[in-house]
Amino acid sequence: GANPITRVKVKGSSKRQKKPILLTIEQVNALIAALPEPYNLMVLVAAAIGLRAEEVVAIQWRDFDRDARTFTIHRVFTHSALKDVPKTDASGADLPFPQELLGALEANRVEGSEWVFPSPITGGCRSADTILHDYIKPAAAKLELPKVGWHTFRHSYKAWQSKGSATLS
Repeated sequence: GANPITRVKVKGSSKRQKKPILLTIEQVNALIAALPEPYNLMVLVAAAIGLRAEEVVAIQWRDFDRDARTFTIHRVFTHSALKDVPKTDASGADLPFPQELLGALEANRVEGSEWVFPSPITGGCRSADTILHDYIKPAAAKLELPKVGWHTFRHSYKAWQSKGSATLS
């Protein structure tokens, strides 16, 4: 009954082909300062919590537990489709969420929207690829930062976490 392809292992296929680009906290803060709202807040969320792009654009206000100061990923928006499950079981865990960050998000809340970052066109999720190409990459290039992608923030967060310095200002 098992699919035989699950037993196939391709030598070297699970190894990263090139070293991930890591930004310093100062570089991310400079990028955040260079971006207009809400894109600066999206980068802040991605870098401060280590979220994937498809998780950032799919955040709803009900995902926050203000009393516990946590956030849970319930959905992702990928390939122009909303999926009501996180990418992995670990992605569905409760994540600590700094109160200051929630305050910054609430200060930019769009009245009547369930989405934290609603599209001004559709009212639903924004395209992470469009945000990357139209806003993040040009701002990073202007700051002469290394080639930046959404996953750069996740890798950088993990590196900061391992060094005990995962706090953005």
